[in-house]
Amino acid sequence: MSPFSLTSYSMRYVLGNLDAAVRLGWSLYVLYVIQAYLLVWSVAETGRQIAAGNAASSGGSALVPVTLALAVAGAVIGLVIAVNWQRFVLLNERPWARGIWPGRREWLYFLFSLKVALVVVVAMVPVVLLIGALAGSPAIARSRWILTVLQWLLVALVMYASVRVSLVFPATAIDAERRGMLASWRATRPYSKDLFILVLVIVFLGLVEHWLATLLAAVLPFGIYARSVAAVAITAPIGLYSGAVLLAALAFVYADAEKGRVPAAS
Repeated sequence: MSPFSLTSYSMRYVLGNLDAAVRLGWSLYVLYVIQAYLLVWSVAETGRQIAAGNAASSGGSALVPVTLALAVAGAVIGLVIAVNWQRFVLLNERPWARGIWPGRREWLYFLFSLKVALVVVVAMVPVVLLIGALAGSPAIARSRWILTVLQWLLVALVMYASVRVSLVFPATAIDAERRGMLASWRATRPYSKDLFILVLVIVFLGLVEHWLATLLAAVLPFGIYARSVAAVAITAPIGLYSGAVLLAALAFVYADAEKGRVPAAS
C-alpha cells in the first residue's frame, strides 16, 4: 500500500458517499453555526458592557447555560454520527438505521474516547514539555510562524498517537471484539506511514479551515455577527469532511488489520 493510498481512497470514499455523510452530519453543522453566533454575541455583549463602564455586569454570561447545553448536545450527536458513519463504512448500514438516540454502543465509544485521550495526553507530556521549552526560547518566541508550526506539529503528533491506538472505535461501532490500545498500536504498525500521511493531510485541512475562517471574518462585507457566522458556515464543512475522512480511514485500517472480525456487509 502506498503511503498516500489510504488517504486518497478515504477522501474519495467520502466524496463518493457524500449523500450519506450529509444525512449524518447536517445536524452537527447547524449546531456549529448556532454556537458561532452565540459566541460572537457573548463576546460582543461583554465588550459593550465593559466599554460602558459596567464591568460587573454579567454581559453575555446569561448564555453560558445555553452554550454548555449546545456543547453537550454536539458531543452526543457527534458520538452517534461517528458510530453510524463507521457502521455505514464497514457494514453498509443505512444511516440512522438504529435511530438517533445514543445507546450502549455510543456510551462505550465515549468512555473509550476519554481513555484514549487520557493515555495519549500522559504519554505526550515529554513532547509537550520539549515543544514548550522551544517555544519559550527568545529566538523562537519572536517568530510567530515558528510558534504556529510548533503548535500544529504538537496537534499532529497527538492526533497520530491517538489514531494508532484507536482501532477500538470501529470495533465498538460494529459490536466486534475489542482489543486494547497496546494491541491496536501493534496492529497499526504496518500502516504507520499511511496513518502519518493521513494525519498530515487532516492537519493541513484544519489549517486551511482556520485561515480561511479568519480571512472571511475579516473581509466579508457584513456586520460583525454576520461575518463571523458566515465564516463558520462556509468553512465548517471542511472540518466535518476531515472528520469523516479520518473515521473512514480508521475503519478501513481496522477492516484490513482485523480480517475475519468484520461481519459481512448488509
